[in-house]
Amino acid sequence: MNLSDMNIIVTGASSGIGKLLSSTLSEFNAHVIGVYNKHKVKDDRIDYIKCDISKEKDINNLYNYVIKKY
Repeated sequence: MNLSDMNIIVTGASSGIGKLLSSTLSEFNAHVIGVYNKHKVKDDRIDYIKCDISKEKDINNLYNYVIKKY
């Protein structure tokens, strides 16, 4: 499967299922935007951004970042 034309936002990307999903999607060449709140992870295949999804300002920042970059 090739996901090279896909931009995918994954919340909770710093641990657990979100981390595994981000890693797996990047192996299929997707452009992964990994959203984390507390624990940043280093992975050159994933574009991480800090965002507390309970805060409207953070969500707006995430939205603007994704629109500008992708």
